[in-house]
Amino acid sequence: MSGLFLNNPYFKSSSSSLLPFFVILGYITTASLTAYALAYIRSRLSDNAPFYCGRKVSFGRVYSTFIYTADVFGFTTAFVLNCITLARLARLYRRRRNRLEVQKQLKRIRYMLVISITSTVMVAFPNAVSLSAAWLKKVGVVG
Repeated sequence: MSGLFLNNPYFKSSSSSLLPFFVILGYITTASLTAYALAYIRSRLSDNAPFYCGRKVSFGRVYSTFIYTADVFGFTTAFVLNCITLARLARLYRRRRNRLEVQKQLKRIRYMLVISITSTVMVAFPNAVSLSAAWLKKVGVVG
């Protein structure tokens, strides 16, 4: 591992803290390779996707649905986890334990919560609406 990870106090506690990092890295690598392979194959088989633009045209319906669902689930989960962390830190702050350190962490979590809210509103909500509209149209609820 590089010095970036070895010198980082968040990774020094135990090897179990590296597990989420490697799970996320594996997911990103697998999803990216799959997406580019599908886009390349689809661009060679038909004239529908001459460039790597547009998820549905480039990757196909199944993979596009997977990506939209993963986005919605991921951003929503991150938002909920940030809210839970903020609530727990606020409870620690009220108990007056390590108040200065908790205050620093509260500040960081607030920034992360703002980023999470923005990401959820700008990415997850539109993707959820798109998925819902496609599903409702397929079921026949919406014409």
